[in-house]
Amino acid sequence: AECGSGAFIGIIVAAVVWYTFASFATRTYLTYLRSHNDRGNLPPSVTPFLWTPLTTIVFPICALVAGGAAAWFGIGGGMVLNSLLLESEIVPAAVSATGGVTTMMTALQSAAIFIVDGQLQWDYALVLLAAGFIGTAIGQLVLMKKIREWKAQYLIIAALLVILVGSMVTQLAMGIYQTVIVADQGGSLGFVPVSYTHLTLPTKRIV
Repeated sequence: AECGSGAFIGIIVAAVVWYTFASFATRTYLTYLRSHNDRGNLPPSVTPFLWTPLTTIVFPICALVAGGAAAWFGIGGGMVLNSLLLESEIVPAAVSATGGVTTMMTALQSAAIFIVDGQLQWDYALVLLAAGFIGTAIGQLVLMKKIREWKAQYLIIAALLVILVGSMVTQLAMGIYQTVIVADQGGSLGFVPVSYTHLTLPTKRIV
């Protein structure tokens, strides 16, 4: 669909309607599980976190904010959700795994968009991909093994905190650096409309 056309707007509206429906359906299902759990009809493993009418509204809103932050500011939505999951009293190991999967899916989606647009810098991408695999292997095969032996779940929380703070500092520094570069080249720092296909995106690599 052409950007700004009726079909383009229709797709956006359809996506909003679908996600709204899915959210309400999920909330209904979680409320159903909670009612059966209160009657003792379900084992605790089925509902590790007891959802309430309030949390079924507040947590999806927080997830929506996390997704928006990931799209607008370039931070990983999975990292933001880690704090939310910890607040849900889910065990740190499950929080780390869930956040990692969420971050991976977000990264794959972003990479696919850059590949389609022809803007993916393959040398950087391959180096970072290799670093991710190596870091994951070390974390799962070495660090997680030691954490289980020492029964030191707090180390997972500490690692999540270091990753979150480090990512925020890195994103802030990169944002300031790129802003200075754009301003120095006389570029615009203003917002652009949703339909930006008429703009010419810079292709020069910033080293």
